[in-house]
Amino acid sequence: MLAPMSQLLMRHAAQLADRRLLLVNPPVDRLLSELPATASGTLFDQRRSAYRERGVPDERFELRFGPWLVDSGFGAAVVFLPREKQLVRLLLRMSAACLKPGSVLWVIGENRAGAKSAGRLIAEVCPEWEKVDAARHCSLFRAVVDPVPKAIDPSDWVRSWSVDVSGMQLQLRSLPGVFSHGELDPATRMLLEHLPPLSGDVLDFGCGCGVIGLFAALRDEPRVHFSDDSALAIEATRLTLAANGLEPAGLVASDAFDEIDGPYDAILSNPPFHRGVGTHYEAAQELIECAPDFLRPGGQLVVVANAFLDYPRRIEQRFGECETLVKDRRFGVYLGRTP
Repeated sequence: MLAPMSQLLMRHAAQLADRRLLLVNPPVDRLLSELPATASGTLFDQRRSAYRERGVPDERFELRFGPWLVDSGFGAAVVFLPREKQLVRLLLRMSAACLKPGSVLWVIGENRAGAKSAGRLIAEVCPEWEKVDAARHCSLFRAVVDPVPKAIDPSDWVRSWSVDVSGMQLQLRSLPGVFSHGELDPATRMLLEHLPPLSGDVLDFGCGCGVIGLFAALRDEPRVHFSDDSALAIEATRLTLAANGLEPAGLVASDAFDEIDGPYDAILSNPPFHRGVGTHYEAAQELIECAPDFLRPGGQLVVVANAFLDYPRRIEQRFGECETLVKDRRFGVYLGRTP
């Protein structure tokens, strides 16, 4: 079955034939097998979960995973738009730089994610563009790339800032698409300000720019490991740690616990509950369900969440007890401990 964006793109499939294609962050569906038989190229994804879910790709397409792609010579590119505007800018610039002069940059997205207004972002890379189709609550744009912009310099996209938390100065680095890009999320600040003492091996699960694990490492000096589904988040965490003169005990791109070994003495997280424009609780539910299997006896799971979410009940069901460390009208910080 094809996702709505892929269905709209396939109405123009003939224009993708006989091309070396670059597909950027497409939905996990049957798109590759539906493309013209003469199309080939590279499928590039910045999400470890999507990379894993695809399994073995169509033999005509190379599957690539990472924060960015610096290639050249593609005959066309299709960029599937995320919601975050700065990430859109990065993807458009990166993809256009991978094309041959005169090649077509296709841009497609869901209207509820801002695709209707994507034209002004496309114009920053390709002044001549057009909206060619709309259906299934999605919009499709076409732009000819000529001249080809120079390859992106990843350092141009890094946002640097510092924050004070409980009297500690943290140097942070972030990239477009990383959670709470360029600022400290208030829920994360609450978690840090009420974090219990830590020792041994600690995992910052869904690390984003690495701020939770960084704070733990500077305050208590445990061995801190980091994981995230996003290649951009993994790179941002690497930059954050380097800015503070630290090395991670482990830093891995992982779809939930798939690439994680353990065991740990504590798992810390501000787990995501959005994917794209939709609400997505599966990551947090899997975190709570699987955490005891990756914790040593007496190990702690400490999470922060919006106050309306039922994490305390889920933690109690899995751990036998849930301690509320702090709670206000917006957020709560909860602790579960293994026997």
